[in-house]
Amino acid sequence: MNRIKTIFTLLFMTVGFAAFSQNIITTTDAQISITGQTTREELSQISRDLKAQGIVFKYWPTFNSNRQLTGLSFEVNANDGALTGTGAHTTLSNPSAILRIHINKTANTCDVEKVGEPAHE
Repeated sequence: MNRIKTIFTLLFMTVGFAAFSQNIITTTDAQISITGQTTREELSQISRDLKAQGIVFKYWPTFNSNRQLTGLSFEVNANDGALTGTGAHTTLSNPSAILRIHINKTANTCDVEKVGEPAHE
């Protein structure tokens, strides 16, 4: 019985982490998570998905020799050209690093959370 509980617990944890890391893009809102494991193809897909919702996502990635994303600078614009936000994360090679971007198209805002990046003084 304990083994079954353990298996179900691990299964729910795996599903929970997978759901947590997925990007959600709708007509009015976008929640994006980028890590060092994010590929060029995934960045391109995020850009295309946002463009389909009227948001322009320009990005400048930095990769190491193993093609791992180590840093990312970005700019978000509405199709009317209004700058919504900018941001960057310079230590995405850190295994715990995450760049979270929340775009609210209705309010024309872009909130950025940088996990795993040292504070700048």
